[in-house]
Amino acid sequence: MVEGVVYFSAEWAYEELKKILLANKCKIISEDPPRSITVEHGSLWASRTRDVKKRVNFILIPMGSKTKIVAHTSLTQDYVALSVFVFALLFIIILIDVILLINVETLLNTWGWLIDLLYGSGLARNIQDALNIGRIFIIFSVIVLVLCIISDVYIYTRREAFAEEVIRSLLNTSTSYKYSL
Repeated sequence: MVEGVVYFSAEWAYEELKKILLANKCKIISEDPPRSITVEHGSLWASRTRDVKKRVNFILIPMGSKTKIVAHTSLTQDYVALSVFVFALLFIIILIDVILLINVETLLNTWGWLIDLLYGSGLARNIQDALNIGRIFIIFSVIVLVLCIISDVYIYTRREAFAEEVIRSLLNTSTSYKYSL
């Protein structure tokens, strides 16, 4: 939750807020002038936390000649669904790789003597090399999964960045307007 107070009426603050939001390419989801406006901002494929797809609800509370603005930000359902899908896919890939690795190692340990007898020791060495590559792939996949989790935790903790920027911009507009009178 992000808050700010502007030194003008709720109607003026609402109009200025709407201008700032439209200038930032926000899609208006709902509005109740001059009490609240809900927008969607960002993209599923954003590279910055500020631009991740989110929904922001701005509530304007009149306080005499001032207006308090409160913003609540949440990540959109499609962003959360995409994250869950990526986590599940990585987990399944890791699980399948581990199961295959264990089965092939067991097969090699159990029947390695027969493989050597029938095909020569070269095949067993090649299988062992493939197992080593499989281990490296599993380690790499686990690292990617951990990085994805860290990234999503960071994005979640910084989800308010856009709302902070909008309210700061609105406060600067009201301050500069107040002092220009």
